Amino acid sequence: MARSKKPKSPDLTQTPEECKKTAKSFADLPKEFQMPAEELEMVQEELQGKALKYGTPAAAIEAMQRRLALLKKNKAQTISTMEECEDGPLRKALKEELKTLNKEIEDAQTRVDGYKFHHKQEN
Repeated sequence: MARSKKPKSPDLTQTPEECKKTAKSFADLPKEFQMPAEELEMVQEELQGKALKYGTPAAAIEAMQRRLALLKKNKAQTISTMEECEDGPLRKALKEELKTLNKEIEDAQTRVDGYKFHHKQEN
């Protein structure tokens, strides 16, 4: 009896450039189903367990600055929603989301600072 081969899992990893292409492919969807490249990059980093490689320090700085802008926008929206809701499970979940966003902002800022340092060293 022949042994059946286990199907190969698809490679779901993407480079930053592929994340941009994927984000653009969502452009014709309703807003609630669109996902910006910066969000896709964060998902990729979580899946891969490591930072994406952006090619040059300048490209990495630009990517992290875009990520910071997205995270700060998400933080502002979370705070706005918190102000509108009463105590309860939703408010508790929003507080947790705010903690997560603050950590992600801190991490992204640390990376920007590191990339800027490396960029200065190269020049």
